[in-house]
Amino acid sequence: MLKLGYKIAPEQFPPSELLQQVITAEKAGFESIDASDHFHPWSESGQACFVWSWLGAASVSTQSIELGTGLTCPILRYNPAVIAQAAATVSSLAGGRTYLAVGTGEALNEYPVTLEWPQYDERQIRMIEAIGLIRELWTG
Repeated sequence: MLKLGYKIAPEQFPPSELLQQVITAEKAGFESIDASDHFHPWSESGQACFVWSWLGAASVSTQSIELGTGLTCPILRYNPAVIAQAAATVSSLAGGRTYLAVGTGEALNEYPVTLEWPQYDERQIRMIEAIGLIRELWTG
């Protein structure tokens, strides 16, 4: 089944403007939003709000739209346990209208924080391990 979603860009707009965008998107009939989890804005005049705080605000400001990240990298600047906790908190606030999309990251967002950028094969292995840890934490 086709779902219509809206891409929220925290690296381009202030958090308050993004909140208005998601409220408007829900009223317009969009079924989901996909929020970038970026540490670094795409331009010098851009933004870079902490997406997990923003998702909490979006979850209590909307009624039916599905909320999630696209994508979160749970292996470098984040510990997988922190992502498990953040996603579970947002899910609780949103009444389960959430999803978590993960990836191996982008150097632009991960390297400035960690000064680490492993080869893709290593990042992929770490991501698979992180997914297992997150699932374990969610099951108690």
